[in-house]
Amino acid sequence: MAGAVAGGRGGGALLSASLQALFDRMASREVLTFLRGQKLSDTLLKKLKTKFLAVKGVLNDAEAKQITDSDVKEWVDELKDVAYDAEDLLDDITTEALRCQMEYSDSQTQPVRNINFCEGIKSRVDEIAVTLEFLAQQKDALGLKEGVVDNLSNRWPMTSLVDESGVCGRQGDIKEIVELLLSHNGNASGNKINVIALVGMGGIGKTTVAQLVYKDRRVVHCFDLKAWVCVSDEFDLVRITKTILKAIAPGAPEKSSYDNDLNLLQCKLEESLTRKKFLLVLDDVWNENYNDLEKLLLPFSSGLHGSKIIVTTRSGEVARVMRSVRIDLGQLSPDDCWSLFAKHAFENGDSSPHPKLEEIGKEIVKRCKGLPLAAKTLGSALYSELRVEEWENLLNSEIWDLPNDQILPALWLSYAFLPPQLKRCFAYCSIFPKDYEFEKENLILLWMAEGFLQQSQGKKTMEKRHSKVKEIPSQMGLLKSLQKLSDYIVGKESGTRVGELRELSQIGGSLVIQGLRNVVDAKDALQANLVKKQYLDELGLEWYSHGGDDQNGANAVLNNLQPHSNLKRLTIYRYGGSRFPDWFGGSSILNMVSLRLWDCDNVSAFPPLGQLPSLKHLYIVRLRGVERVGAEFYGVEPSFVSLKALSFKGMSKWKEWSCLGSQGGEFPRLKELYIEGCPMLTGDLPTHLPLLTKLEIEDCEELVAPLPMVPAIHDMRTRSRDISQVL
Repeated sequence: MAGAVAGGRGGGALLSASLQALFDRMASREVLTFLRGQKLSDTLLKKLKTKFLAVKGVLNDAEAKQITDSDVKEWVDELKDVAYDAEDLLDDITTEALRCQMEYSDSQTQPVRNINFCEGIKSRVDEIAVTLEFLAQQKDALGLKEGVVDNLSNRWPMTSLVDESGVCGRQGDIKEIVELLLSHNGNASGNKINVIALVGMGGIGKTTVAQLVYKDRRVVHCFDLKAWVCVSDEFDLVRITKTILKAIAPGAPEKSSYDNDLNLLQCKLEESLTRKKFLLVLDDVWNENYNDLEKLLLPFSSGLHGSKIIVTTRSGEVARVMRSVRIDLGQLSPDDCWSLFAKHAFENGDSSPHPKLEEIGKEIVKRCKGLPLAAKTLGSALYSELRVEEWENLLNSEIWDLPNDQILPALWLSYAFLPPQLKRCFAYCSIFPKDYEFEKENLILLWMAEGFLQQSQGKKTMEKRHSKVKEIPSQMGLLKSLQKLSDYIVGKESGTRVGELRELSQIGGSLVIQGLRNVVDAKDALQANLVKKQYLDELGLEWYSHGGDDQNGANAVLNNLQPHSNLKRLTIYRYGGSRFPDWFGGSSILNMVSLRLWDCDNVSAFPPLGQLPSLKHLYIVRLRGVERVGAEFYGVEPSFVSLKALSFKGMSKWKEWSCLGSQGGEFPRLKELYIEGCPMLTGDLPTHLPLLTKLEIEDCEELVAPLPMVPAIHDMRTRSRDISQVL
């Protein structure tokens, strides 16, 4: 889909990772079968793929250079626009193919060739090809090279040297690690080599802690040999082994016969470590492959008991594979984070001469969220800057907009390490606005819709797309494998009736059925077959309007919309019937945890909701026909055994609440009770609510009943005249 190609810095990255998905769609059986059926040559899309391949080879180089070169950024943006066009083209082909398939299913006759559509496809392919040729010609002028691996050369490897004066906090972590290094206890995992893994997110300070430990005086005196290697994302066994060898045998010649022979290098390293107590730091390890890491550690078994290896990594899997003692580094405390920021933002770290800047600075530090790298970067950017407006601008700006910032390379490294298919998924998230909260399940379904994920059945059709459907096509019944349907609007015409849902047995998650007043025949509601939809967790049934509704008809419709017993949450809105269905108190909703009844004006009595053993939340809003709540509400004792929150609002005719009155027989676990806008209610209230912690009573002018016994209450609010007198 064209929407998959996001803008900004992530746009080029997503473009590179998405081209393979584009090629896969071009070669899909559905697309090729359709083209042949329309008498279009396969070479059309092959021509397009060839043109894309001519520029794909330089994308790694372009993605790295676009950050600092505006001309390259413009080139990437133009290529992104062409990718939009190509994806739109494939979307149109896929849609037309699906239309033809549905037409054939209805009539069993072969669809007529759409000449105008075919000519349009040819013309669009030619236009895209011309643009790609032009971009291919520009790549040489821009100095873009093929075969360039993701270039992170601007990110210098870390060394063992550290400025201790620039470090804040971490004393507890350092103390724990030093004690482990000085300990002679063996590895609890049974590993011959004692490995300590420092695990944490990028910028949290793993390398800094390792540096401080590495130069600790007690540690220095404890080991015969020490070596520090920055491994990074390029796991080169020869390079790593040579670096270690040079560190522990500094007199070795620069060039030797075993210079690039891993076997000879490891043998020499094993010999150099024999009967030596050593400390090795492997900084910034990304490789999670057990065989690679095992091969790296082979020479170290010759060292003395008590030898140690420290690994810094973002990956918990690395820590597990290396059978290490794992230490998770958390965020800095607010005080330590502020101290670090102040060291870099103010002369001599003293903010007292600038109280206004200190006030703004502390707000900036909150945005750092305990990340030392963020605090250091932002503090350094503000050093010697005394204008308040500049500090305020930074407070309200994006961290990523800082020039030459150090956070971007760390994030870029995280991105570059991902496999291609996950790059597409990660970069896709850049299309969401800042601070947008999305559900994991929905995001995965969006990835599936874009073709980013390989599906088990290998079938990339509209059947598995997550879509907020507002108008369902008359062929809805064909989508038998549809797994996500958020909204269904019921119409009166054929193809939009509620019975169209009958074959969708795989839909899961949440479903809202709107416009149920349009159901003409209650048998159609039965055909929707909700009772067989076992994967639904949440169901909303909405009528829109209850004025003038056929009450008996509405009763029958709701009765026929009985859900599967797996349902957890149910909302009924503006139902026009006179009573709730028989299944409300039956076994079909025994697993219900939340029930919301809104604006059901014609209902005058409740079913025995107290018999629902799993019900935790019950919200009753504007049931204006209810005058009395009594024994029918509870059923037999005990009742509402799991209910935690109960709310009555806008019950304009409700006068009497007849409670059971026995201790422990009703609401034994109720924690929150809300009664609002019930002007005719006189009483009673439940008398024994041992776990109630919150009670709110508002706009209940006639309520004079005594308050319940609530030993656990800590939040009570009343705005009703007579109940206030009781207080």
